[in-house]
Amino acid sequence: MKAAGKTHGWLLPLCLGLVTAVSPLSAGGIRDANLALADKLIADRQYDEAIRILTGYTEENPEEFSRAQKRLRKIILLRDSYNTLASELLDILTTDPDNSEKILDLTRRLEAIEPAQGMVRQFIAQVKDLAVFGHNRRILEQIMIEARALLDQGDYVAAMRRYTAGLELYRDEFFSADHEESVKAQVRVFLSVITASIEDFAVLLVPFRNAASGIDQAAFTGGEDGLARIRDFYARLSPLMERFIVLENAVAEAGNYFDEQLARIRQADPSLGDRNYLAFMSRVVRGRWNADIQEGLLGSMAKLWTSSLSQFDGNLKNAAETAYRNARAAQEGLNFSQARRHFELAAAYCALAMDYLDYWSRFYGGQNFQTYDYFGDTVVVFKAEEYLQYYSMNLASESQMGTGPLLDQYNRLASTNSTALEAWQQGRIDAQTAIAREAQAREAYHDLAVKVEAVLERLNAGGDVLMESRYELTGRREHFVPMANALALFENMDANIFIMENSAAIKEYTIANRDLQDRLAEWKSLFAEGYRFFTGNSQSNADGSHIARYPREALELFVQINRGSAQGIADSRALIARYEGESIRFFREPRIAMLYNGARSMAGEIEELRTQTLALEQTARTRAAQAEAFEQEGDRLYREAQSALAQNNFDMARDRALQSGERFDASLEIQESAELRRIRDTNLVALGARITRQENEAVVREVRNLVDSARDTYFEGNFESAEEYLVRAMNRWRRTNTEDDPEVTYWLTVVRGAASLRAGRVIPPTAPLYAEMSQLLSDAQKNYDDGSRLISGNRRAEGLERFAEARKKTREVRLMFPVNQEASLLDLRMDQIMDPAAFNASFQRRLNEAVAGVRQSSVESFADLQNLSEINPNYPGIRGLVVQAEIDMGYRPAPPDPRSLARSDELTAAARGIVDRNVRSQFPVALEQLNQALALNPSNRQAMSLKDRVQTEMGGGGSVVLNSSAEREYQRAVQALQQGNTLVAMTIVRQLLQDAENQNSKRILDLQRRIESIL
Repeated sequence: MKAAGKTHGWLLPLCLGLVTAVSPLSAGGIRDANLALADKLIADRQYDEAIRILTGYTEENPEEFSRAQKRLRKIILLRDSYNTLASELLDILTTDPDNSEKILDLTRRLEAIEPAQGMVRQFIAQVKDLAVFGHNRRILEQIMIEARALLDQGDYVAAMRRYTAGLELYRDEFFSADHEESVKAQVRVFLSVITASIEDFAVLLVPFRNAASGIDQAAFTGGEDGLARIRDFYARLSPLMERFIVLENAVAEAGNYFDEQLARIRQADPSLGDRNYLAFMSRVVRGRWNADIQEGLLGSMAKLWTSSLSQFDGNLKNAAETAYRNARAAQEGLNFSQARRHFELAAAYCALAMDYLDYWSRFYGGQNFQTYDYFGDTVVVFKAEEYLQYYSMNLASESQMGTGPLLDQYNRLASTNSTALEAWQQGRIDAQTAIAREAQAREAYHDLAVKVEAVLERLNAGGDVLMESRYELTGRREHFVPMANALALFENMDANIFIMENSAAIKEYTIANRDLQDRLAEWKSLFAEGYRFFTGNSQSNADGSHIARYPREALELFVQINRGSAQGIADSRALIARYEGESIRFFREPRIAMLYNGARSMAGEIEELRTQTLALEQTARTRAAQAEAFEQEGDRLYREAQSALAQNNFDMARDRALQSGERFDASLEIQESAELRRIRDTNLVALGARITRQENEAVVREVRNLVDSARDTYFEGNFESAEEYLVRAMNRWRRTNTEDDPEVTYWLTVVRGAASLRAGRVIPPTAPLYAEMSQLLSDAQKNYDDGSRLISGNRRAEGLERFAEARKKTREVRLMFPVNQEASLLDLRMDQIMDPAAFNASFQRRLNEAVAGVRQSSVESFADLQNLSEINPNYPGIRGLVVQAEIDMGYRPAPPDPRSLARSDELTAAARGIVDRNVRSQFPVALEQLNQALALNPSNRQAMSLKDRVQTEMGGGGSVVLNSSAEREYQRAVQALQQGNTLVAMTIVRQLLQDAENQNSKRILDLQRRIESIL
C-alpha cells in the first residue's frame, strides 16, 4: 500500500480542490426570473449556470426568495454529496489504489452528480481510466490463466475460444473513441478473421493431427522403399500444413495490424501504455506479458504444430543421417556404386527435409521471429541450425556421388610415372619431345584436378557460407560433420593429384629451363668471342704494338646470336607465361619457385644479352661499313696518286698517297685485315718511294737550274733575285731530301751576306722610320737641286745655303742609317760641286782610306768605297778595288787557287769511280766527295753534273708513306708533342729512327727537328 500511495500521491492536491469546489457558489444573485430555466439547468447538471440565474432572480424578485432558495438548497445538497464521494475517492486512492472496482464505481457516481470541469475533470478521467485498465487487466489475466490450463490439457479449440473472451474488454471504449473510421473498420474485419480462423482451426485440428501421426516408422530405416513411403506421407501432409499456415498467418496478420495501430496511437499519446483495446487484442493473439512459452491464439496454433510434427521431424533427421553413414561406409570400402546410391538417398532426404523446414519458416513468417536467408531460403531462427545441417549433408552427398570414377582415374594415374626427363638427359630424345611428354602427363593430372577442384570449389563456396552462418548462429566457426568429411576426402585427393602434377611440372620446367640455359650458355660463349673480336686484342711486333679489331667477324657472331636470342626471348616469354599461368599453389613448392625465378633470370639475361648484342651488332655493322668505306676511299686515293705520278704532278701524288695511307690506317684501326695491311705496307709504301724518287729527279734538275740562275744574278749584283732563287731551290730541295744541299747553303750564305751590306744602304718600306726618312731625303734632294741650280746661276751664296739645308737633312738620315747610300752620295756630290779641285785632290785619299778600312772588315769603309765608285766609276782601277773589297768582306767567292782546283778535280774523279762502278752503298760517300769538290771550286761543272746524277740515283729522303707501324708511332709522337710531352715525343722519334727504313724519312726527320728546336 505504501508503494501504491507513492504511485498516486500526485492526485491529492486535485482531490482537495475537488472537495472545496462548491464553497463559493452560495453567494450571488439571480438576474433571470425564469425559474423553469434554472430547473432545466439543474436537471442538465449545469449547477454553476443555475446558481447564477437563481441569484439574479432573488435580487430582482425578493418576494420569490423561498422559491429560489429551495432550488439553491437542492444544488447545495448535490454539491455536498459530490464532495463526500470525492473525499471517499481520495481516501481509496490513498489507502487502496489497486481497488479498481471501487475507484471505478466512485468516479462513475461523481460523473453522474456533476460533470467535472478543468483539472478536476482531467483528474476524474485519469482516475477512471486507470481503474478501468486495472479492472480489465485482471479480467484478461484470469482469461489467460484459464486458457493456458486448457492449452496444457491439449484442448486447443477450447483454449482459443477462451482467449477470444478477452476481445470484449475495452471494446466499447475503442469503438466510441475518436479513432479513424478506417482503422475501426479494419479492426472489425480482423476480429471477424480471428473468429473465422478459430472455427477453421477447430475443423482442421483432427485431420492435421491424424495426418502427422499416420506414417509407418519402418519408412525411416533407410532405403528407396522407405523414401517412397515418406514422400507419399509428406504429399498427404503438405496440403494440411498449407491450410494450417494460412490460418496461422491470418491470425498473425491481425495481431501485426493491432500492434501497428497501437504504436501509432501510443506515438500520439506516449502516456497511454496498454490502456487500449488494441493492446488487449494483441495479448489475446500473442499471449500474456512475460509468458515462458507462446500463449494466445498464435501460441495455441504453434503448440499444436510443434507437438504434431515433432516425431516426423526427428525421424526424418535420423533417416538422412543413416543414409549418409551408409554411403560413407560403402565409400571407405571402395564400393563406389553402393556409396553413390546411399549418397543419392541422403541427398533426397536432405532435399525433402529442407522443403519441410520451409513450411516451418512460412508458418512463423507472420510473426516477429528472427529469420535468416540461407541459399535463397528464408529460415526461422529456431530451425536455422537444423537447416544448415541438412544443407551441409545435401551438399556433401551430391559432391561425393561421383567419387568412384574420380578415384579410379586417380589410381590409374598414380601408378604411372613419366621418364621423359631421364630420356632427355641421356640424349635419347630432344628437349621439345621431353617437354611434350611431361606436359601430357601434367594435362592428365590437371584434367583430374579440374574435376576434383570443381567439386572442392562448390564445397568450399557452400562450406564457407555454412561455417559463417553457423558462427553467426551459434558462435562456433566449424564445419558440420558431413561437410568436414567431404572436404577432407576431396582435399586429400586434390593434394595427392597436385603432388603428381607438381612432380610433372617440375620435370617439364626443369627440361625447359635447362634447354634455355644451354642455349643461353652457347650465346654467351659466342658473345664473348664476338666481343673479343669487337674490342680487339693487342698485337706486337718489332715496331711496337697496336689493338687489332675485327668488327666484321664480330658482326657475323652478333647476327647469329641475335637470330638465336630472338627465338630465345620468345621461348623464355612463353615459358614465363606458362609459369605465371600456373595456380598459386604451384609457387608454394620451393622448386617451382626456384625454377620460375631461374627462368625469369635467364629471360632477363637473354633480353640483356640481346639488347647488348643488338647495340654491338649495329655498332659493328657501322664500323665494318666505315672500315669498308675507308678502304674504298684509300683505294681511290691510291689510284689518284698513281695517276698524278704518271703526270709528274708530285704534289697531288704525294697528297693522295698520304691521304690513301690515312684512309687505309683508319680502316685498319677499325677493322684489322692482313690483306689490307699488306697492300698498305708494300704497295702504298712502294708508291710513296716512287713518288719521292721520281720527284727527286725533277727536284735535282730544278735545283740545279735555280742555283745557276742565282749565281748569274748574284754576279750581276741582283742579290734579292739571287736570294729568291736560292730560297726556292732550298725549299724545293727539302721536298724530297732531309738534309739541306751544301751547295745551296753555300751560295745562300754568300748572297745573303752580300745583300746584308745593302741592308743599311737603302731604307726598306717596311722600316719603322721609312716615311720620315723618305721625307728627309726628298727635302735634301730638293735643296741639293736648288743649290746646284743657284750655284750654276752665279748665286753661290744662296746655293751654299741650300746645300747647308740639304746637309742638315742628310745628317739626320745618316744619324739613323749611317751608310745610307742616297744621303752619302748627296754629301759627296755637294762636296764635288762646292770645290771640284779640292774634291778631285782628296779623292785618292778617300779611296785609300776606304780600301784600308775594308781590309779591317769595316762596313762603313766598304760603303764609302761603293759611294766613291758610284761618284766616279771611271776612276782608274776603282772597279777592281770594289771586287777585291767584296772578296775581302766575304761577299764574293775568291777565285780558286791551283791547289784547290786540283783537289776539287781529285774528289770529283774519286766520286766518279764509285758512280761508274754503281756501288750504291757508297753513293753517300761519293755525294760527300762531290760536295767537298764544289766547296773547293764552286764552278766545278763536272762535280755539279756528277752530284746531280748521284742525288738522282739515291732517290731523295725515302718513301713519302711510312709503313703502318711507323705511321702509328709517328702519329703518337705528333700527339705527344701537341700535348706538350716533348721528351716522350723525342723518345718515340728516336725509336723510329733506329729502324733503317725510317732513317731517311723526311717526315720523321722534320718532326725530330721541330722537337729539337723546342728542346
